[in-house]
Parts: sequence; structure tokens; C-alpha cells
Amino acid sequence: MTQPLVNPRTKNQVDVFIKNSSHALIISGPDGSGKNQLTEYISQSILETSDINTYPYLHKIKPIDNKLGIEQVRELQELTKLKIPSNKKISRIVIIENADIMGDEAQNALLKTFEEPPKDTILILIVKDQNNLLGTVSSRAVSIELLPPTKDQLLKHFTNKGFDNTQVERAILLGSNRPRIISDILEKNESKFEKSISEAKDILSNSEFDRLVKVNELSKDKQVSSEIID
Repeated sequence: MTQPLVNPRTKNQVDVFIKNSSHALIISGPDGSGKNQLTEYISQSILETSDINTYPYLHKIKPIDNKLGIEQVRELQELTKLKIPSNKKISRIVIIENADIMGDEAQNALLKTFEEPPKDTILILIVKDQNNLLGTVSSRAVSIELLPPTKDQLLKHFTNKGFDNTQVERAILLGSNRPRIISDILEKNESKFEKSISEAKDILSNSEFDRLVKVNELSKDKQVSSEIID
């Protein structure tokens, strides 16, 4: 698997973790920064498999109806009790996507697994904002912040794919140096980020009253308002 496009500082942290992994890892970064791709790269490297998508002991826990509850944590705990017929130091990786939406009850339940981790298993929590995790959870895991690649890295990467330098610079600006968003803009000629930029410009061009009305409407949708503020 090709190594993801990441900031050199992030790459150093990743390399260190792969060589000397611990029972729990938190990968944090904004939407479009490449968290899932990096997680798969780390998993494939540690599990030493040629195809991470067919590896039988890689498990992903995803939100249901935008919620991660205690039931899913208990499912994880039952899963990690199962023995794996392998002599490898690490045989299983469990990935929890959007882990920062877990409530305190679910996080406290997860804490029990952090305190008594299975020897052959790594738990990886993917989060947008690590501040939404309890301090007791964060303190028991290695944290890797997915910093954006440098402009030079991005220019080299995407111009090598055949895109014009001017196109790439525009996409970098619109995508705030986030590889997946830049890729969407260049390859699909679309990105939800562009819509957010357009709406932000529309708000700023209105009168003060109209701005307040629009902001009040947006405040009812946390996801959309967060993207526009970004």
C-alpha cells in the first residue's frame, strides 16, 4: 500500500508507532485530511498483510444513525475476547470511526478495555476533535495529529498526476491543504467545501440583519455551520 500524503512531522510519528506500537492509538484531523487512508496504511503495515480489505481480523466499528453507543462498545469488548490462531505479536486491529461522537457512558465503558487491553490487539480511534474525548481515554493512548502536507508536497504530488500547476494551487487554497478535498476538486471537479465557501461569501455580502438571520438558521445544523465556519 502506498504511503499516504502526510506532513513530515506526522510521518515521523507514524513511523515510530509502526515500529513500536502500543495497545491504543488516536488519529485526529479535520474532514478531508486523510484519516481513514492513514489508518489503513498503519493497519496494513503492522498486520503485515498484502490486502487489508480481506484481512479477517481487521474490524471497523461505525456510527449507527450518527451515534456510537455503549452497545457498540460492548460488542467490541466481546470481539476482543475471542482468541486468534496466530503467533504474530499483533494479530487484530479494531478501528472505531468518528469516536469523538461517543458519549461519556460509552467512553467510560471503552476505558475498561484500554485499562486491560488484549495483548494481540490494537484499538484505533479516528476523531475529528480529540477534545471531545474524555481525558482518561486520551491519556491511555498514543495520539497522532494528522497535520496538513506542505504546499510543496501537494504541488509535487498532484502535478505528477498530470494536473496543471494553476489548477492545483486553486484546489490547495479551496481545500485548505487537505488531500482528499483537493483530490475531489481536481479529479471530480466538485467538493462540498466549495459550496460552503460560496455560502460563506453570500453571508458576508449581506446586510448585518440578513447575516444574523442566516447565521441563526445555520446554527440549527451543527455539521453545515461547522463547515462554513471552517
